[in-house]
Amino acid sequence: MEKERFEWLSLARNLAAEAGVLIRAASESVRSEGAGQEKSCSVDLVTEYDRQAEDIILSKIRDRYPGHGIISEESNPKGELKKVTWVVDPIDGTTNFIAGLPEVAVSIGIIVDGKPEVGVVYNPIRNEIFHAVRGCGAFLDDRPIHVNKGITLSQAIVCVEFGYVRTNEGAVTMLEPVRKLLSRSVRTIRMIGSGTLDLCFVACGRLDAVYAGVAGEGWYPWDYAAGGLIAEEAGAKLCKVDGSEFSIFGDSVVCSSPSIVGDILEVIRPESEN
Repeated sequence: MEKERFEWLSLARNLAAEAGVLIRAASESVRSEGAGQEKSCSVDLVTEYDRQAEDIILSKIRDRYPGHGIISEESNPKGELKKVTWVVDPIDGTTNFIAGLPEVAVSIGIIVDGKPEVGVVYNPIRNEIFHAVRGCGAFLDDRPIHVNKGITLSQAIVCVEFGYVRTNEGAVTMLEPVRKLLSRSVRTIRMIGSGTLDLCFVACGRLDAVYAGVAGEGWYPWDYAAGGLIAEEAGAKLCKVDGSEFSIFGDSVVCSSPSIVGDILEVIRPESEN
């Protein structure tokens, strides 16, 4: 399977770059077009460019590998899980994209028997491409990357994403870990707006940890499949917010430098488990 994985990597990189051309060109006008449409709720948006980028990617996967499964955020979110399945988010960070913020990514992961084996994440606005093949390390623009090692919580930049939960109870639950982190003198808190880039930023040391899912606002397989593998190959520790084993089909994530994962879990675990 070694040769196949690198063939998949090559195609995924090419498809991400091709979709990226569309996204980069559209980014100059999308805000003035008022392009965002509501999807699951008023804060979950999609544009015609999400769908166009998805068409570019999926059509060529189907042509090249008709026997492979596909899970894709816009047109096939439930998908069909096969031995080899491509997991695609054509534009992760759609709200950023509409607003003219640069943290936008194409995410393409390839999983085998449910386990990520290849991941590509491309930010066409910044022209940065992250990739990983299981067991072969993680890379940014073909340069090896690694998580920050040996840091303490007081040195850490921690990222949180609030997702689409907008109830009062959910807001309180999501904000409580932020309060605890600040009271324990974390260096700072950030919110990037793209889950897959959050994972890649932990991988390359721009962030030291990211978590999501404390109030049911967790991510989806297309958020995790590529970025999670890249982070893991860069030395990050991944688990669920309760400390149990991470899965791309799960409902929460902690992705962290190993030296502070215990501190992060202590802060974000539900009160009943502390």
